[in-house]
Amino acid sequence: MPTVLLWAALAAAGALGAVTRYLIGGAIQGRSRGSFPWGTLAVNVSGSLLLGVMLGLSRGQAAGWGPFVVVGIGFCGAYTTFSTFTIETVVLAEAGRFRAAATNVLSCTGAAMAAVAIGILIGSSL
Repeated sequence: MPTVLLWAALAAAGALGAVTRYLIGGAIQGRSRGSFPWGTLAVNVSGSLLLGVMLGLSRGQAAGWGPFVVVGIGFCGAYTTFSTFTIETVVLAEAGRFRAAATNVLSCTGAAMAAVAIGILIGSSL
């Protein structure tokens, strides 16, 4: 059963993840040219890498499940964003930018999956 301290840490990590996503995603998008959602791509891939590391650590019991819940579910859950990715893909498609929409889907899902796998390997080896 989760403790009050775990719930509080989960909530705090979620708040930090949301703010971090806003700042990092906005900074990257503000520096990129065009309308391709580079900020969301960077956030989702980096968050997937961190989630993979946390899963690898938790599986090997190096960190246990408490840190996974706080960092993996709390921080990464709020930091990464499937909904923004989906909206940006639909907006690209509605604008007739089908190649960019397909590129967004393939690059975000492919890179995020690869990042999780790499993260698991890293976390498992620590």
